[in-house]
Amino acid sequence: MYQTQPTLKKQLFELLYLFIFFTASISFGQSKIQVQKITSQYSSSKMNSLATQLKNDFDLKRPQMLQLAKINNWMISETLANGSTIELHDVGSDGSPIYYITHNDEVSNASRANTLYSNGVLDLGIAGEGMQVGLWDEGIARTTHNEFDNRITIADDAEYVSSHATRVMGTLIASGHKRKAKGVAYKANALSSNWIRDRIEVIEAAANGLLLSNHSYGLHTGNIPDWYFGSYIRVSQDWDKIMYNAPYYLMVSAVGNSQKSRDNESPISGKDTDGFDLMLGFTTAKNGITVAAADIDIDSYGELKNASVTKYSSFGPIDDGRIKPDLASTGSFIYSTSYKDDKSYDTSSGTSMATPGVTGSLLLLQQYYERLHDTYMKASTVKGLALHTADDVNEPGPDYTMGWGVMNAKKAAEVIVNNEYNSLLLEETLVAGESFTITVNANEKEALMASVSWTDPASDFINRGALNDITPALVNDLDIRITKNEETYYPWKLSAAQAAAQAKRGDNLVDPFEKIEIDNASGSYTITITHKGSLLEDHQNFSLIVSGIAYTECVTEIPSEIIVKEAKDSTLTLGWKTIPDALFEYPMLFLN
Repeated sequence: MYQTQPTLKKQLFELLYLFIFFTASISFGQSKIQVQKITSQYSSSKMNSLATQLKNDFDLKRPQMLQLAKINNWMISETLANGSTIELHDVGSDGSPIYYITHNDEVSNASRANTLYSNGVLDLGIAGEGMQVGLWDEGIARTTHNEFDNRITIADDAEYVSSHATRVMGTLIASGHKRKAKGVAYKANALSSNWIRDRIEVIEAAANGLLLSNHSYGLHTGNIPDWYFGSYIRVSQDWDKIMYNAPYYLMVSAVGNSQKSRDNESPISGKDTDGFDLMLGFTTAKNGITVAAADIDIDSYGELKNASVTKYSSFGPIDDGRIKPDLASTGSFIYSTSYKDDKSYDTSSGTSMATPGVTGSLLLLQQYYERLHDTYMKASTVKGLALHTADDVNEPGPDYTMGWGVMNAKKAAEVIVNNEYNSLLLEETLVAGESFTITVNANEKEALMASVSWTDPASDFINRGALNDITPALVNDLDIRITKNEETYYPWKLSAAQAAAQAKRGDNLVDPFEKIEIDNASGSYTITITHKGSLLEDHQNFSLIVSGIAYTECVTEIPSEIIVKEAKDSTLTLGWKTIPDALFEYPMLFLN
């Protein structure tokens, strides 16, 4: 049982703690101490073993792949008529050539990342200072571009400067010398690498404390058998292994632009013209975030007015019914940096441009959390937080076109700052055969929402040729329930066999993220986390996110009878009527 009522002393201390940070102007980042905190929780032997395995596989298979390409006259790389680049990456278990393809959006407005900036709606002064993000792409970004201010490190021996990588990098970190081109995390640093050895390089970077990486590419849909679509295959398994062994690291990838391609002639649901069942490769991994592109209308206060999936963004589901894509962000007509010279810009569209909007927003949330707590969130927490706070669109619940909705960094930041006041953000461990229980009170102002998120072990099952195989890839099946009196509330779930159907509530057997929503909640509720069957290694770490609660009896009151007691050239001293047993929190005022 988790104790839910903080002491008054703790409440007062945390309010004072927040005041100190809100009024300070110190930059925090990924120092050596913070990196050590992350990596100290990793098993170096397991990380090294996995890295060695991936490298040996690469060294063995790449010469064989190139030889097969020569024998079969396969193209090694090519620029398509639409500007996308494809490159031979692997050979499938059935002998099919597997190609990577680039998935060619102000983005910060759509994700609400701009609300975290200085002078934003939340005015938190968060812009990515001292943080680092990884970018893998067809080549490297133009590091000398005026917008990057020497903040990019080339992390491998790649020399090819890519137009696509430069545009994506601009959407991530461009400083905004030209305002329209400002990136989401516009003061962050970045690693730039090409995609040839992506898994090997990522696990090495994760072992050194990398929190997030952006992958605006995927498998080419036009030249593979239909059974690949929606399947959990070797590459899906490899990425899940990386994230499970590096539990602070999160991969963010683009869903692809194949909605109208009709490349899957045998989708698990509907007809090939419907656009469902087009996800491939690492987008079908359980533990990462996959991003769709949407046309989005946001007002000046950061509130979503309208959103609809674009006409090119690929749809899920995964064949086992998992909810993919996870999130959506704006992806059309995004103005960003160009590779042509150090002061050039270009406009492009695609899920490639939507993805860095999410990656950059998650980086800002990690920076904000570290500012308040002197540590970072585990990947399951930052992923769960993003899915928990996304703006739901269309019908209630998730869907297979935009997942849990549109990324909302503003709501996510509010959950972070209100932790243990009107929200909860917990990282716990469920031991085999046990349960986790917490009791909360609804605040009766908003829906009560509770989510459980976990980084699941890689599945031993790999699809090797079965069309639309529904075997679940989930290994540790956790469950969340909310109860009140004799009533039990269940999480959302979807059915791959009815991909266009509205989400229902019930027992979710396939997703490593489950969310319950209770509208018009009132009174006390019990949240319980349990598991089915056994747990690999007899335990599972998980993250619990709860919002819409009255966790403390502290309330916010606006002081009355405010007067100016003293005025100087640069400061004002204010006074107000006191309230017994109250702690006042106020901003420092500086006059120009």
